[in-house]
Amino acid sequence: MARIAFYSKVVSIESHIKEVWVEGFGDKARFRHDNLGYFMLLEGSYEALHIGFDNPTFKVGDRVKIIIEGV
Repeated sequence: MARIAFYSKVVSIESHIKEVWVEGFGDKARFRHDNLGYFMLLEGSYEALHIGFDNPTFKVGDRVKIIIEGV
């Protein structure tokens, strides 16, 4: 079974909300706000990882170990 492990540092953790048009135009436009959850950016990475919908206990500057393995 393949397994990769590496260490990194948390650069940012952000909650993302997506504004979605529901109906209407101009002043009568209505939108809903969909919670997309929390995303973590790691040092040396170009993409943020979705880490769930609950506020994580990780903080910016924390060192983390990432493990990717087949299941």
